[in-house]
Amino acid sequence: MHKDTLLTNLPKIARKDLLTINMSESIGNSLDTTQTRINEYPNQLDVDKATWGLEIYEKDLGLSADNKTITERRSNIKARLRGSGHASLEQIKSIIADSYPDGEVNVTYNGQIKVEFVSIRGVPTNMDDLKSIISDIVPAHIRVEYIFRYLLFDELDTYDITFDELDALGMTFDEFAAWNGT
Repeated sequence: MHKDTLLTNLPKIARKDLLTINMSESIGNSLDTTQTRINEYPNQLDVDKATWGLEIYEKDLGLSADNKTITERRSNIKARLRGSGHASLEQIKSIIADSYPDGEVNVTYNGQIKVEFVSIRGVPTNMDDLKSIISDIVPAHIRVEYIFRYLLFDELDTYDITFDELDALGMTFDEFAAWNGT
């Protein structure tokens, strides 16, 4: 795009010179790349839209991106940004609920903080990062206990299905957990 503009602004005789064409192409490509980065810049200021800017957030917040998806990296950044200052139960709940997918939790305190995951079964993905962020804001003398939901045999009995029938459905655990028994 810029290459054509550069060439059109030159005298007609110079537009046919191979050196001038090559230099215009090189300079034009550099300007195109710079313009693209300028256009992308506002997105990098929003954690939910950032791509190459995530690396800058992580460096500033002391986070690691080791083999994490973009969603996990964004969740960690948002949690760390929300997790500054003194820890309150509402702040912990907000960090988890607003920063992590399926982050609906009950947070209580009775000598220790209990974080009970209520919206999913099993251990949420990215749990190690979540624990790290919470341990950074909770005073060291306060214990944090994490409680997870699992599918129990008593609950399975309510579906009125045998194990053979269940096996014949060929569902993964996640599919079964979402299944309503019909």
